[in-house]
Amino acid sequence: KATSGSTGTPLRYLTTSYARSYLWTGIILSWEVAGYKLGDKVAFIAGTALLNSNSKFKHAIFYKLFNIDTYSAFALSDKNIREYLHKIIARKTKIIYGYASALDKIATYIKKNNQYIFPHLKGIICTSEMLTEKMRANIKEAFHTNIYNQYGCNEAGVSAFECEAHQLHLINTRAYVETDTAGNLIATDLSNDGFPMIKYNTGDIVQFTESVNCSCKRNFPILTSVLGRSGDLIVDTNNKTVHCAFFQILFRPEKSITQYQITFDKRSLNIYINTDGSITDICYYDKIIDEIKTHLKFHDYQFHFNTPFLTSSNAKHRHVVNLST
Repeated sequence: KATSGSTGTPLRYLTTSYARSYLWTGIILSWEVAGYKLGDKVAFIAGTALLNSNSKFKHAIFYKLFNIDTYSAFALSDKNIREYLHKIIARKTKIIYGYASALDKIATYIKKNNQYIFPHLKGIICTSEMLTEKMRANIKEAFHTNIYNQYGCNEAGVSAFECEAHQLHLINTRAYVETDTAGNLIATDLSNDGFPMIKYNTGDIVQFTESVNCSCKRNFPILTSVLGRSGDLIVDTNNKTVHCAFFQILFRPEKSITQYQITFDKRSLNIYINTDGSITDICYYDKIIDEIKTHLKFHDYQFHFNTPFLTSSNAKHRHVVNLST
């Protein structure tokens, strides 16, 4: 296996059947919360992190046995989205499992083309990327079903699922987990004896609640938030560091902004935003630049409206891209 390399060179590591069984148990648990029963049709909408394999033949058999259809998140053109949706409906898909950004884009297409009904869909599970509240609301409105979050860092043996009460539970039966003073999640996978990694820093910044009580009656620890990777940081010309959560908070009141991406280098900060077209005067967004300037110092600030985002090699959407590295 290999990590996505979203914050550096991919880490290649060995895994075992026992460790993989834990991985899939966690995934299936997240599906069962949404109503999944063994044999239900499942749609994967993802990139190489979920779909790629050194043995494509074995993967194809595995997906066939699990009744899984795969859809690529790399080329989400209107034509491809339309084909995906027709297949999902025709094949009576019960569960959709995929990248949050891909599902968010498909949801926007559905809302613009109000002709799709999903009578067999039980729920949608978003994975591999940060699911913002705006994305959750957009996906739910488009598909008219419950949306759940799922988090994982497989090389660290870490998996978390959102329960029926919409609490994010960390499965602590596979790995020993802890956090450092900065909130980085550190884990030791107790199931993978093929490639032991002790106190592995996942790079993910998380917060736990002190309470272990949940109406779902599961006693797994509860994560109050997964703020994203420690690589999701913006460093300005004065070496001041701001986490990308700053932009989540900044953009939250702006209903017209559907998605964003921040790129920066040693001189410039670029803000890419997709909008729903409800506001046509781009000067309206000058107030956002003014607010950013009070927190981050760059020589140049540029807005880019409804232009393509930069994507990683595995089709994931990165909210922050450091162009200097």
